[in-house]
Amino acid sequence: MKKTTILPFITKPGRYLGHEYNADTRSWDEALLHWALIFPDIYEIGMSHQGLQILYHILNARQDTLAERCYCPDRDVEKLLKAGNVPLSSLETGHSLRDFDIIGFTLPYELCYTNLLTILDLSGIPFRSAEREARFPLVVGGITPVINLPGISSGQITLSGPVLADIYLGKITRWDDRQIQLLNPKLTLPNLPIAVIHRKDGSGTSFNFTAYLSKVSPVWNSTLGIASSLLWPVGIEAVGNEGIAKQVLSQEGAIGYVEYFYAQQFQLTTLNLINSAGKVVAPTPDSFEQDYQHSHWHHSSFYQSLIDLPGANSWPIVGISYVLIHRDRNDREDAIQTLYFLDWVYRNGAAAAKDLAYIPVSDPELIKLISNAMKQVKDGQGNPVLK
Repeated sequence: MKKTTILPFITKPGRYLGHEYNADTRSWDEALLHWALIFPDIYEIGMSHQGLQILYHILNARQDTLAERCYCPDRDVEKLLKAGNVPLSSLETGHSLRDFDIIGFTLPYELCYTNLLTILDLSGIPFRSAEREARFPLVVGGITPVINLPGISSGQITLSGPVLADIYLGKITRWDDRQIQLLNPKLTLPNLPIAVIHRKDGSGTSFNFTAYLSKVSPVWNSTLGIASSLLWPVGIEAVGNEGIAKQVLSQEGAIGYVEYFYAQQFQLTTLNLINSAGKVVAPTPDSFEQDYQHSHWHHSSFYQSLIDLPGANSWPIVGISYVLIHRDRNDREDAIQTLYFLDWVYRNGAAAAKDLAYIPVSDPELIKLISNAMKQVKDGQGNPVLK
């Protein structure tokens, strides 16, 4: 809020000044990640909340992170903010809540819930996530389990979804386990322990991999679920697709999961999976394409899960990469350039996507829907950035 213009007209202006002892005084540009920690009640009630204070100091102890506070304004300030079309902002630097990367709410009691809606409204942040960002699908890619077993080459081993889930749950611990042997009766499997490799960092790859495990395993779904980052029950951590690839290559008996491009780049051994049609399929651009062809783009947000879709030749672990843009309050020139580039990608980027083993988004009807959605992106004055 513009403190110099509204503070003379409100009661208890000290609520909105900040500058308390131990408040973080770093500048906005010193941090890469910005948190807004919000207590949805007036300052006098929220400022002494111990949990918020602890989190505030933990986050601000990091050099790359800046956490700032915001409390629900009283009615006089709420009225002035709405009258002046001024967004609610943080105490420390006065940045609008829309400028933060992460917004975290403390919810100590039910009476605060409506204040949460007030804060979102004063910040110009839609309550529903689908209304906050325009999401445009860019490319489609396959995710494949990869292994390191002596004498075994790509395509020789087949796993089912439930067996793969049990490996990552720690229930199946050796490669000659009966459940794996039943799926591969013609192979003599080595008596080796399974070294499970998983991501340490958050990633879309893990999100789609765990979405598959949740779909094929009720136990996984009820205990761990879908996440880009989670507390894995077993295994060795690695950072990034490249980290998993190198860890699998270095450890006999290992199993991991990577984007298909990395399986090719590092010449990793891939395995087959049994898809929802009960067919054995190998990870290939063609089987990714088959899965993609069974998608139905009926959401205005363009959100679509491609996990284990129907089709005899469909690979079951396929995901979409999106470009995310704010629906409104964009810098006009930045938004124009971004949308122009995105339009160029749809018209000219297919060959580059295929060279990297991705499936381009090229369906004419879908492209038409995307083009119409681009025209709904607005600048800071509420005007569409494209005509």
